[in-house]
Amino acid sequence: MPTMPAIRTALAAAFASGLRAVRGAVLPLAILSAALVPAVALAQAEEDGPAVISPRDPSEEKADAVLTRMSDFLAAQPGFAFRAASFFDVDTNGDLVKRFVLHDVKLKRPNRVYFRSVFDDGNIMEGWFDGSRFTLVHPLQKTYSVIDISGTVDDLILFLQERFNIRIPLGDVLFSNFMEQHDPFILRTRFLGERTIEGAKVDQVSAELQEADWQIWITGGVQPVPVRFLTTYLRPASRPEYMVTFLDWKFGAGPDSDYAGKIPADFKETDIDE
Repeated sequence: MPTMPAIRTALAAAFASGLRAVRGAVLPLAILSAALVPAVALAQAEEDGPAVISPRDPSEEKADAVLTRMSDFLAAQPGFAFRAASFFDVDTNGDLVKRFVLHDVKLKRPNRVYFRSVFDDGNIMEGWFDGSRFTLVHPLQKTYSVIDISGTVDDLILFLQERFNIRIPLGDVLFSNFMEQHDPFILRTRFLGERTIEGAKVDQVSAELQEADWQIWITGGVQPVPVRFLTTYLRPASRPEYMVTFLDWKFGAGPDSDYAGKIPADFKETDIDE
């Protein structure tokens, strides 16, 4: 039988691992919710000898390589811009209704971003950040809101999401390092195969996260960027989806004036959560 110190050590290690499974290891996911039994087994294994670690699935290794290559390429760019056509589900009492929005997004690292979103109901949303202030404009309502926040685009994305539940359009690909930001929340990845989209060869990969599943289609060559991004949310039970098609990527950073809009004199300032 394992000793109590060994059990306590194993339990501490189990809970210290947080909410993410150890990818490629023998430990089961159940260790996160019922740690005692796996901990005892782990302690016994420590007494019996070194644990045998199963080799990683080649599909997972290839998926990680594709994602890392995309992440490294985007991180190396001083700036980029894209247009993205997005379909998203709205859950209305269990029924999913498809909606559409067209985004234009421009990023200049480390602290400038501009976006304009046009929805299928005619609504328009425009926003920009200059490193010290975020401005959000609703042209049809003739209103705007301003938040003072200093930092990078990464800081802005996380602050708006946590404080106001506002998501910068396609913020997942705007982070300074895609994989560093998301890897702690990825439970498993898979390489699904090579595809052709509009004549271009792409790699299709999937990623399982705690709250959602991803499928991403990424170009090969010297500019590995996402051309399609599907998010399937695990809650609610209807599993709504968010599908993005990137229509036009442009690389490089322009003058600061390219990442700001203008507020007409007759617009009224309101609180951002109104």
